[in-house]
Amino acid sequence: MCPKTLECSICGLEFAIGQALSGYMRRYRASNINENNMNNFNNTMSCSVIVLSLDY
Repeated sequence: MCPKTLECSICGLEFAIGQALSGYMRRYRASNINENNMNNFNNTMSCSVIVLSLDY
């Protein structure tokens, strides 16, 4: 009987224990979070305009 392996649903890499797979999956979540934060930052920056006049 072969030992049961767990497979990454994204890339297919196999792991012997669930804890290892969980740690590996963090790379995908971290990458996704960083992209979302950057998109939110860009959207915020493109929508915010402050006009200052130095003329009295």
